[in-house]
Amino acid sequence: MSYRLRVDDADPDPEEAITVFSLFVVNQEATCPQNEGERGKVWSLSINASEVRSVEQREAASGSGLPWKLAMWGSPWDERLLGRLEKKWPSLEDMEAKWDRKSQSFIAANSSQCIGVSQGLELREQPEETEEGEAEDVSDANEPMPIKEASGARMLDTDAMDRLRHIFAFPDYATPKLEERDWYGRGGRVPLPLAICKPPHIIVSAARNFAIYDDEFLIVPARQIGIISCTQDKNFLKALSLFLSSDFAFYHQFFRSTQLGVQRGRATLESLRQMPVPLTGLTLDQLSEWTILHAKLAKCKPRKLEDTKKKGNQPEQAELFDAADDGLDALLVQLNKLTADALGLSQQERSLIHDLVQVRYALNDGKRGDAAMRAPEPKELRAYAKALKDELDDFTGDEAGRNHRVTVVTDDKSAMIEIDFTKDAEAARRPAILAASDSEAKALCKTRDLLLEANSAWQWAYFNRNLRIYRGRKTYILKPLNRFHWTQSAALTDASQIINETLVGS
Repeated sequence: MSYRLRVDDADPDPEEAITVFSLFVVNQEATCPQNEGERGKVWSLSINASEVRSVEQREAASGSGLPWKLAMWGSPWDERLLGRLEKKWPSLEDMEAKWDRKSQSFIAANSSQCIGVSQGLELREQPEETEEGEAEDVSDANEPMPIKEASGARMLDTDAMDRLRHIFAFPDYATPKLEERDWYGRGGRVPLPLAICKPPHIIVSAARNFAIYDDEFLIVPARQIGIISCTQDKNFLKALSLFLSSDFAFYHQFFRSTQLGVQRGRATLESLRQMPVPLTGLTLDQLSEWTILHAKLAKCKPRKLEDTKKKGNQPEQAELFDAADDGLDALLVQLNKLTADALGLSQQERSLIHDLVQVRYALNDGKRGDAAMRAPEPKELRAYAKALKDELDDFTGDEAGRNHRVTVVTDDKSAMIEIDFTKDAEAARRPAILAASDSEAKALCKTRDLLLEANSAWQWAYFNRNLRIYRGRKTYILKPLNRFHWTQSAALTDASQIINETLVGS
């Protein structure tokens, strides 16, 4: 961020913008570790134009964490998507029943599906003692009280789940039994958390890496979240558990939770309550699609991340959503399609979710995950080029009588994109992806070398990982050949920057 003294203690201008620089280690070419899993000290910083954003003063004054998350990880398209879905669909909070302390039960909300939501139990092995060494009176609502149901009950061991991904049923070793003894909790904080430990229920991870339906009594530990159905609707809970396990659910929680992607990998109950849920209006046939899929996924063995060490005794950098075996992978694709169809997402919106969760999140916490750092495949380059062309064509409109033609030339480490106008709609329809060694690419490779030399741009290509050069009616973009630079959401951002710079230049 940038700071400066305000003149004569003047009141802040609502239209004033705060400049934000969100540093990603992978764009620090001089000090970025060369191998995945390695870490080193950053002794210099280079300012990458693509990492500089602005937050309006009025947005910052709102107290919401969303503008800051969007400045670091998102775009205006992400903001519009979140806003649209949160207006279109009821939130989890809208479905939530109110807890009545007197009756110690949930009071049904005005919803076709009524749920109870709470964080888990804070268990204690013994009540606190007074200064005289005697146990305090457990009758006070603020004092420890015994929890008979906890003795010998299963309790979720979150540490055992830490290295697991794609989990739809609890492994036996992750739910060990507590000792058969007296357990305690704070009196005023026991009835509600205890209610969501009763089956059938869903247990949602604080890190949002699982949301599992379970039909047995299970102690939900502190900071994890439990969800029950007031009508004990098992089918709805199974569908909801799948929805909360989808890429969209993580995408939403990532932006709505201030800590995810910034500090700790933990989301809040408040952010979960903001989740738009499109399941309440499903017909029985539509709901059966979810329950059938749940039955298949619950039989799949979770993927266990390896604990192997890499060079320099550093732990392996694992992805949040690693590649699964073929059978599970096909079911996950079906889950994300069901979710996207239920939400009514366009193809562009589906790409925004996929790009953040499956690609860019691999850069979190200074990581160099393969999902983000690998070289893009030809079909991914073509998808990027197509998205870039479509966005530029939408801006110029049909009345211009000409289309954008996009050509991508790649070598081993980098690529150049040439954007030109043409009246030949057929020639512009399919972007060209050329290898630098191809004969038809030689002229463009020569153009690239001349551009860099003539504009003294070698050093800028080193610092600016998304360099744009304008030459007459043609635009050239030079960028590294890493997957996260070539997503469809990156194409939208590149098109927006080209449009803005063209308008300013004109």
